[in-house]
Amino acid sequence: MPTPEEIQSLLADAKFWAQIQSEHTWILLSVLPRLRPIYTRQLSSFQRKFAALVDNIETIELRWAQSPEQQEQISAQAAALIREAQQLNNEFVVLLNELITVYPETDMALLLKHMRMESQHFGQVLNLLQLALPPENQPLPPESIESFLRELIFWSRDQREHSQLLRTTLPELTANDRETLTGFERQWRALELSARRLLESLPIPGQITETIIAEIRRLALMARNLALEYIRFQEELLSRYPDHVPRFILRHMLKETRRFLEELRASSFFVF
Repeated sequence: MPTPEEIQSLLADAKFWAQIQSEHTWILLSVLPRLRPIYTRQLSSFQRKFAALVDNIETIELRWAQSPEQQEQISAQAAALIREAQQLNNEFVVLLNELITVYPETDMALLLKHMRMESQHFGQVLNLLQLALPPENQPLPPESIESFLRELIFWSRDQREHSQLLRTTLPELTANDRETLTGFERQWRALELSARRLLESLPIPGQITETIIAEIRRLALMARNLALEYIRFQEELLSRYPDHVPRFILRHMLKETRRFLEELRASSFFVF
């Protein structure tokens, strides 16, 4: 059975991604051109529902911390909330898939597909939380070489696509800004491919565990340094934009890069 600390960590992860989903809807409402009224209504509804989900998770977190004697009852309520969150997230993915057909082969399609990828990641977080809560109460799997590499692949791809999206959506970028973002895109792609190759090589017989772990730690340090550099660049961009929409998008993406850095530092494979 998971420990209270493990449940709290999963709830915090779910709350983070629910907030990201709420912000996704705001971004889509702000940037999608010629948005039909039916999609405007649906996105606005999802925005309210994801914001309410964030509030409900916060309530569970507070009750969990303040009333440990009611843990069984709170866990049951949390399980019901997570089931509702899974349904909400699945419905949002359906809408994203529909919008992708409305904006095919455009920068907006890239944005929508990126949000779909993050929604699927949120779904994985919710599935893990569902298994940890009643009635399953399954113990959480420990961090492994495979799980760390899969997370590194996800985050590297996530940040690579952020670089591409910033390059194609932010107004008034200088030639140097575009060149810098292209450079970040290449570096994130190289990190993603290195992690993917290492993951795919794990089943090969004769591997030396110590060598694999040393390579993972090297990649983790590279990811940490790249994330710090990327954060500094995004902060510099943010200081140059007075308009609300570009600032919101940059803050949104900064939030995710900082989250990646937090998860990286919390990993047992990160040694610095």
